[in-house]
Amino acid sequence: GGFMMIDTVTDQDGRFVFDKLMIIDSLRCKIQARTPKNGQNVVVTLDDSLPQLPQYAASAASDSLSFARPAVNAAASRPLSSFPGNIPANEHAKALKGVTIKAHKPVLENSSNLNGPGNADQVVLFKNINLACPSLAQCLMGKLTGVFFKYDPENFDFYPCMYSDGKTVALQIMVDGVLMDAKYLNTIPVETVESVEILKSANFTSVYGNDGRNGLILVNTKKGNFAGITSRRNVAGYTIKGYYKAKEFYSPKYDHAGSNSPAADGRVTIYWKPNIVTDKNGQARLEYYNADGKGTYRVTVEGIDENGRLGWVVYRYKVE
Repeated sequence: GGFMMIDTVTDQDGRFVFDKLMIIDSLRCKIQARTPKNGQNVVVTLDDSLPQLPQYAASAASDSLSFARPAVNAAASRPLSSFPGNIPANEHAKALKGVTIKAHKPVLENSSNLNGPGNADQVVLFKNINLACPSLAQCLMGKLTGVFFKYDPENFDFYPCMYSDGKTVALQIMVDGVLMDAKYLNTIPVETVESVEILKSANFTSVYGNDGRNGLILVNTKKGNFAGITSRRNVAGYTIKGYYKAKEFYSPKYDHAGSNSPAADGRVTIYWKPNIVTDKNGQARLEYYNADGKGTYRVTVEGIDENGRLGWVVYRYKVE
């Protein structure tokens, strides 16, 4: 809800890091660099930020949360599913020859996609587009799957939309990693655009948090720094993906232990708490009420330590 600025210094190789940031959802920021004498003759380049891949094996059943060492030279394969049934013979059926489909993933030199270059629902390379169109929106009309452009009479121009749950929603626009209003889309010179990436499915929009809820159009320029800072090589835009903004999980409250409720408690999921913090000894305490059903209950505990390592444990107890 406001403005915040933090600073750091690079090492002798020019590398820097901002860590221990407690961010919920996502945050848009700009990173600006200066020389020791406050000069601007430097270039900021950011490392790719890809989702963390699972590297830690689940620990054995235990009553504590533990961290397992990464498996070495481990490999896993998923077997093909087998379904019982019959296939009736058809004397008119013809066997078709196999077809091999070959395609190359487009090479994007200046992609700002947080999922990685080209990891999108659709990629449009502008080297394949007739640049005679008067605006970027008109260059893209009819070329984007599931995206259409509506006319904005106030700004005398078009903005990208798609259908979501039966309603028309406007896509967010990012130019070289920086969010821009739709009215600025057509201020971008068409000849400066290298590619456009369309993100619509949750697989690609989730990394952008709330900014990706209605889908995004990522415009990548040839120099990768158009978004209002074309002449400033010492500034870079970036969107940080923070922690998931968890919703409160309903848990009933009874007057006292053993009290009777007029309605049966038939909950299947008993308790969920996303923000349990342990003490310095790794211990934490929590309390909850079981449901009315008797039997074996399963508890899954997942966690992350201050170094980003993941832990997971499952154990069971009986309610009689």
